[in-house]
Amino acid sequence: MTASGTFGRRGGAAPLTAVSQAPSVRRPQPAAEAADEARGSRIPFVTLGLIGVFTLIYLGEQKFGFEHGATPFSYRTIVALGGVDRDLVVGHGQWWRLLTAPMLHGGIEHLVGNAAVMALVGAGLERLIGRAWFAAIFFYGAIAGTICSVAMNAPWTVSVGASGGIMALLTATYVCSFHPEAAQDGARMRWWVYRLAIPSLIPFGAAGGGHVDYSGHIGGALGGMALGYLLQFIWSEERALPSLRRQAAIAAAGAGLAAAIGFILVAANYPAYAARQAPLIPDAEIPKSTAGSLERSASLIVLYPRDPRGHLLRALAAARDNDAVIVEREARAGLAEPDILARDFPPVLEVELKALLALALAAQQRNDEALPLAQSICNRAGSMPEAAKIRIQLHQRGLCA
Repeated sequence: MTASGTFGRRGGAAPLTAVSQAPSVRRPQPAAEAADEARGSRIPFVTLGLIGVFTLIYLGEQKFGFEHGATPFSYRTIVALGGVDRDLVVGHGQWWRLLTAPMLHGGIEHLVGNAAVMALVGAGLERLIGRAWFAAIFFYGAIAGTICSVAMNAPWTVSVGASGGIMALLTATYVCSFHPEAAQDGARMRWWVYRLAIPSLIPFGAAGGGHVDYSGHIGGALGGMALGYLLQFIWSEERALPSLRRQAAIAAAGAGLAAAIGFILVAANYPAYAARQAPLIPDAEIPKSTAGSLERSASLIVLYPRDPRGHLLRALAAARDNDAVIVEREARAGLAEPDILARDFPPVLEVELKALLALALAAQQRNDEALPLAQSICNRAGSMPEAAKIRIQLHQRGLCA
């Protein structure tokens, strides 16, 4: 007996009576069951609607982002428009980010990739389980993903994207593919889950391997699996769709309303984020090449003296020329704006400035000042993957234990 014939069944085998041995004839369906099948065969409006919502929100990201239409979006834009991290949610009580972050995307490739997977898997699952349960699995899987991201990632790691909700749909698809209603398409559904879900859960299996929130993927996958098993428990084999659809619709509508309220709060806080951009270098003016950055560093710090990035570029230019005095001056100038560093940039920028300062002090034979500074960087960089090269440089100079 195959797994697809037994998974989710409740009760033992039927007794071998004359009725059970007779040729199988499907009994006439009551009106409710016929309505179930009609609902399950409709166009997947929720899948298409969610893709449309992602696209509209992405257009809003382009309009209100601080890159003026360029992508990928910066740390400042993602935070201002509703991205999630532990410090913002736990430290500042901005709970709504748990609901807004899954509706945002970091760039066009991110959006297209998620939309493609949503279309491939979502349409089939929506037809199988109905719109209400489909929407509930997506929203609560997305919330599970953001909660897991907040709990497992570093406090300053900002995350966006619908991947948690999509992972929930994938794992729910796997569980539901064993139900008798999915008998004809079950094998094909599981093949798509294997093809899409496994690489998304294994870091070295994902394309590119970087900037992927695997914690969010895991949280969404676990949430979707739990809801999938719930469906198996309440889904009668005689019904085309699971029970409790009204309750699922109410739960999904509640989550959608909470996300809408979240974006209202994002809009209310946006002017404060936008006002802070005046002293900062527009992202479009940041040179794309290392050579260009070094050449323009002097003019950038004249135009934007409070932006730590300009001072970082100027310090790097001076380090190229082995001018430790200018490196020290520019690194200190960049570090003189702690509020801007803390609120508008990821922590790695501060680490880079401190590392340059430590190296400059060591080059001037001021190891008594350089060593404590470098040691604090090395201790912090251990939990910051993007700062691994900095730690290696300090270790090579004998400044890290």
